[in-house]
Amino acid sequence: MTGWKDALEIAKWGWDSRAGVKPLLAKFRLWLRRSKVLVIGPGGTGKTTLARILSGQFDWLLDSSWAYRESVEVKKYKLRADPAVEVVAVPGQEHRRRSTWDGIGTDVSRGEYRGVIFVASNGFHTPIESSYKRNSHFEPERTRDAFWRKYTEAKRDDELACLRHLVPFLKACPLKLWLATLVTKQDLWRAQEPAVETWYREGEYGKLVTEVASHKGAMFRYEYHGCSLLIGNLVTASNEYLVKNAEGYDHRAQVESVRRVFEVIDGLHAWGNAK
Repeated sequence: MTGWKDALEIAKWGWDSRAGVKPLLAKFRLWLRRSKVLVIGPGGTGKTTLARILSGQFDWLLDSSWAYRESVEVKKYKLRADPAVEVVAVPGQEHRRRSTWDGIGTDVSRGEYRGVIFVASNGFHTPIESSYKRNSHFEPERTRDAFWRKYTEAKRDDELACLRHLVPFLKACPLKLWLATLVTKQDLWRAQEPAVETWYREGEYGKLVTEVASHKGAMFRYEYHGCSLLIGNLVTASNEYLVKNAEGYDHRAQVESVRRVFEVIDGLHAWGNAK
């Protein structure tokens, strides 16, 4: 449990975040009433948090950055201002994808979604296990840092597997379709930013996007953006520290990153609606 100083800092972050993104959220929710957006990606990257922010169901002052709850089903978050409108978030854990992703992919190929938000985190996925020592990538004879390197590499591979699964559906969509990759937890990996951006634009991940772009031509647009939906050290449920915040990444940087999320998505929406 956090102390009172931590609680005050969280409250200040929440207030700043709410004030910084409120106008852009209002604009986003207005056009969302005429469009349908899918939030998808591996587990532990922040999909549920993003969907709740987009729909207005996230409380910036009360929702914590350290409590990870695994999503077990497709979730539809209704806009507070218009319950008929939904933001759809799909569970990302590998054993849950088998029962949900093909159906959602078919909807994408039929043109039911105007945009897809793929949520990644440079492999910095929050583990579902209570302790990192219970994770399949843990090796007792090796250090915690060695575990983390192996874990993040495996999770980046999982991001690739998720996108690879989506590629045929994205290609098959007969309508204009945009894809935004939001790489969350920027406050943890900011020191690696040049390499991260290169990976999602030009690396193996970027090559999959290029494959879709080459197939769809002018009917497809892609954007990458690094952000922190929440700010906080990455810890397990047992309070084991895995990654600490990058030095200098403060609340102002976090709020600006979230504000930029909505600018990116709004630009993609404008492109999708242009005649």
